[in-house]
Amino acid sequence: MNHLEPQFIEQQRKRLLEEKARVEEELSKIADKSEKGYKTKWSEVGSDEDDNAIESDFFAEAVSLEGNLEDLLRDITAALARIEEGTYGLDVTDGSPVSVERLEAFPAATMTVENEQKLEKKLRGFLRRQ
Repeated sequence: MNHLEPQFIEQQRKRLLEEKARVEEELSKIADKSEKGYKTKWSEVGSDEDDNAIESDFFAEAVSLEGNLEDLLRDITAALARIEEGTYGLDVTDGSPVSVERLEAFPAATMTVENEQKLEKKLRGFLRRQ
């Protein structure tokens, strides 16, 4: 049984759909959509050396932004799927309830703060051993 009120879940669904539309719009400005995902657009500014440097800088920033937006879009899509499945607001690692406050702050949250902190601690330990 989910700990969240149906009207809260519906409110979150609307927020997620609005955010999904916004992210897709932002992505369309810097990337072309394909079957495999998005591919950053290359902008031709000019042909001299300074123009090429500007193009290169813009492209590097756009690639980074595209990756971040794609990650956010993936999180939003997954949250919408959890709403449909009836598991929205439940931690994906252990099924414990994610707080309303956390979901209000980040509607696509997949874990409780405690479980996310545990995961981050494990990852930091793993990376130190590398």
